[in-house]
Amino acid sequence: MAYQKFPNKGTLFKAEKTQADQPNYTGYLLLDRTMIETLLRTSNGDIELNISLWKHETKSGAINLNLQCEPKGGKPNPPADPLAYLNKLKGKIAACNNLKDFQELYDKIKAPAVWEVFQSVPAIALEASDLLSEKKAKLVLATAPIDLSAILSELDVHCQRLNLGKAEHCLVRWNKPRERLSTEELQQYLIELRSAQSAPNDDFF
Repeated sequence: MAYQKFPNKGTLFKAEKTQADQPNYTGYLLLDRTMIETLLRTSNGDIELNISLWKHETKSGAINLNLQCEPKGGKPNPPADPLAYLNKLKGKIAACNNLKDFQELYDKIKAPAVWEVFQSVPAIALEASDLLSEKKAKLVLATAPIDLSAILSELDVHCQRLNLGKAEHCLVRWNKPRERLSTEELQQYLIELRSAQSAPNDDFF
């Protein structure tokens, strides 16, 4: 089996010295890119690594020194995954039912340390911003007071435009008088009348 190198590990091999000042061992230490990037991001100065060493004798009798390194103080936290953050945000947004909860979520997402993760992938940051904007708009609309008098007045205007008897048509359409319609039914009724372009025919009823 071919010799395999592993991240954050290495090996020192006994060197063939021809001069006194040459090293006794030479070899390699393979550093993981993720660990390097994390260390650079979290360090304000020099970076110190802890190195462990094991002496290993090969079948041929050669002595190799196997190395393993990790940051001083332990392994760094792995870098945050922007896509995982986005998926988690979608779940949190779906669970928000009021503006208070939404504002708390918004403040957490926009905290510099968290928002920096989204911004590491611009497309994900854009999608996150769109999701937040859409959710806020829906919550604002849902909590905004509805002016029923304005809806009723506009219903009258459209009934007159379409030459409809407002009481009779409401009974035909909803099987109950206008005053018994719910807010949602009044809004739906208004949408229907707005979209009607001419005097009603049998299909409209």
